[in-house]
Amino acid sequence: ILESPESRDWAQREKSKSLVVLSVAEGADNLLMWAHYAQQHEGFVFGFDIEHPSLANRKDGMPRYCSNVTYARERPARASLSDLSVEQFFATKSDNWAYEQEWRLFDGVVHADSTSADGTVLLFNVSPNAVRQVIVGCRAAKSTEDAVREVLKQPDYAHVRLERAVLDE
Repeated sequence: ILESPESRDWAQREKSKSLVVLSVAEGADNLLMWAHYAQQHEGFVFGFDIEHPSLANRKDGMPRYCSNVTYARERPARASLSDLSVEQFFATKSDNWAYEQEWRLFDGVVHADSTSADGTVLLFNVSPNAVRQVIVGCRAAKSTEDAVREVLKQPDYAHVRLERAVLDE
């Protein structure tokens, strides 16, 4: 049944309904990442300690599954969807995205700490101690940086380094 593209797409959607993925990049110095994910350098990024228990473990204490993304020219193909490994199924992307150096942290919908009224937004608690730095984009408005500074004044964030990206002359 999974021979047709429509059936495979359906299976992937069904399998993904109970899955939550946090995608993170290895580095903070990639210009394309800033352009694509930080509003053309006007936003900011967080530096996390990915091994901190609030990220590394589910709320029940069990470890979350973490995998680096594999970049490939072609999609993984097997006779059956069940023959694909977790990494092949959920952590393979086109090699066009290799610049992202992405890692994915997986959890289940059932482990969310709270959910929006309409069920479309899932929230997971992350300890302030898991945040190591905030980097404000080189084109960020002063008001953006000021808002970040205001949050970082809270005692829970006293350890967080604030940096600002600058254009290379």
